Amino acid sequence: MKHKNDILYILALILLVMLYLISSTDLFYKEQETDIYQISVILNETSDAIFENIKLGMKQVDKEWTTEVNIVTLYEANHAEQQMKLVEREVANGAEVIILFPVDAELTKEYLIQENWNIPIICVGTYLPEQVVDVWIHGDELARVQELGRKIIEDNLRFIYTIAPRIERSNVNQRLKGLKEVLEENNVGVECLYYETEEELVTLLRELNEKGIETGLVALDTMTLNLLMTQYRTLEEQNLYIYGIGYTSSLLSDLEKGLIQALSIHNDYDLGYLSLASAVALLQHEKVAYDQKVIGGLITKDNIYGTFYEKILFPIH
Repeated sequence: MKHKNDILYILALILLVMLYLISSTDLFYKEQETDIYQISVILNETSDAIFENIKLGMKQVDKEWTTEVNIVTLYEANHAEQQMKLVEREVANGAEVIILFPVDAELTKEYLIQENWNIPIICVGTYLPEQVVDVWIHGDELARVQELGRKIIEDNLRFIYTIAPRIERSNVNQRLKGLKEVLEENNVGVECLYYETEEELVTLLRELNEKGIETGLVALDTMTLNLLMTQYRTLEEQNLYIYGIGYTSSLLSDLEKGLIQALSIHNDYDLGYLSLASAVALLQHEKVAYDQKVIGGLITKDNIYGTFYEKILFPIH
């Protein structure tokens, strides 16, 4: 009887050892490997400060899939050739998808046709045709400037200056065309100003500010608005009615203080989420829509903390 008990005891020990091996090693079970997707995001700015909510949207995707995202900024503002060199570098370093915020639409299009890389390219913002990119994610540029134009008319301004960098961006061109149409239909004059350097922009700002009250100024992109407001805050007299495209925390503060009359925005969180989710889907060989549009709206100091806009401006992390 004692001999039988000893045998059972030994068998139990062997069983325990086998169960331990199965649960703690890959001797009997090999853990499934997880794909890590290498994705490069190449911005059209020298800083990623205005992309905070876009990055939050991307982080949400990273919770759902395993991605390694490399966010790349420019060394010099509005330098399209440099941006293309950065694309080339990221592809050489093993990027499986490029998410691109183009500086110059025409130059980017020519470059992508010439290089013809065999990896997916996702374009955010500026329009690029389906022949050169796999996905185009953007806001409704016409709707946003029409709403902005109605606000300018409501503010009883009779003349507006628009300002933008002297580069080819289809979304900026769309904004200008749509804004001019709605303003000129309502007898509001429009003059378009362009700049190449920050010094030129500062000079234009000071000249317009000296014209006195009831001079309206519309910055057609977020970078321009950021640069403008950095200087405008320092002026002793602030005579302009300023409107703009996009937002940052400092621009929202300017809006609340009345330095900016209105900001046209779109949902940057969704922009970030859709761009990275589309990248992952393409790598998983899923069908992804080329044209993807995010919602937006017009914010003033009176509606900034309304439920709809608060969700866009201050998404839950």
